[in-house]
Amino acid sequence: MKRNVSLHPNLIRSEQITSELSIRPFKNEILEYLQGLEGSCTTLNSSMIDNQPEINWSMRPYIIDFIMELHLFFKLSQETFFLACFIADKYCCKRIVYKRHYQLLAATSLWIAAKYQDKKTRIPTLRELALLCRQIYEPKMFVQMERHILSTLEWSVGSMVTFCFLDENATKKHGIHLFSVISL
Repeated sequence: MKRNVSLHPNLIRSEQITSELSIRPFKNEILEYLQGLEGSCTTLNSSMIDNQPEINWSMRPYIIDFIMELHLFFKLSQETFFLACFIADKYCCKRIVYKRHYQLLAATSLWIAAKYQDKKTRIPTLRELALLCRQIYEPKMFVQMERHILSTLEWSVGSMVTFCFLDENATKKHGIHLFSVISL
């Protein structure tokens, strides 16, 4: 089931240059929008997770690891990983989540985040998600969970992800991504 989607390096570089050039005139507006988005993101109410009947804080690292495994398998962007964690946490702060649905929530959160943030060629298929969840859930359950997550979050899945403010070159030189991962 391993994906083999390879793009020519010149095509990738050309796309990056074109993207950077097209964004340059709007850089300040984009930055202002992202800062506004950060301000509009509600702080997660962690006491809601304390009130969950079946899940607790000690289970969260296992779900984060599961999201990370899926993220690495599909070679998704780091922004997608952080957004998926944010979506799952935000949902847990608003709804009761049972143990039997916690993995479904995690996989569906990553699926939503990939649709929102990542390359279309890397978005997991329903079949792939079902297989990676050991076919505990039918593909239609991911669609149902997606609808439930999106309606619960009122279709507001965007979050101010740390990477939006970090210069790509600075993060590579100084290992700033590590701090973002540790902050989870």
